[in-house]
Amino acid sequence: MRFGFIAREAARVAQEEAKEVTRVAALKVVFGVIAAVFLLATMVFVLVGLYILLKSEIGAVLAAFCLAGGCLLIAVLSLLISLRVQKRTNLAAQKQRVEAIASQAANELQTISPYLVLGAFVLGLIKGKK
Repeated sequence: MRFGFIAREAARVAQEEAKEVTRVAALKVVFGVIAAVFLLATMVFVLVGLYILLKSEIGAVLAAFCLAGGCLLIAVLSLLISLRVQKRTNLAAQKQRVEAIASQAANELQTISPYLVLGAFVLGLIKGKK
């Protein structure tokens, strides 16, 4: 009887987590696309201006290569920073989830019974597979 309750509760928690993850991901995508469009427009204007300025100083071909090298350098640096930030974000989120689960488990285990311990173990296995 209690195992059914534990399974329903685990399914409810999993659904809530999935909805939250989906909502956050959608917001990140929407605002990321908006930022990318405006950044692209800005970069086009800056690059055209720099090309016109450099063309008169060092020539058309060399100006194009200089701008391409600068853009490549910015892209590589941005990628490296993005990967480092993503790693830190994942670690912080995992730490918060573990602390929340630990505090919830401490509250639940005030009234220890074998069924509650088994339920917490099952819930931990379900959470751990995400």
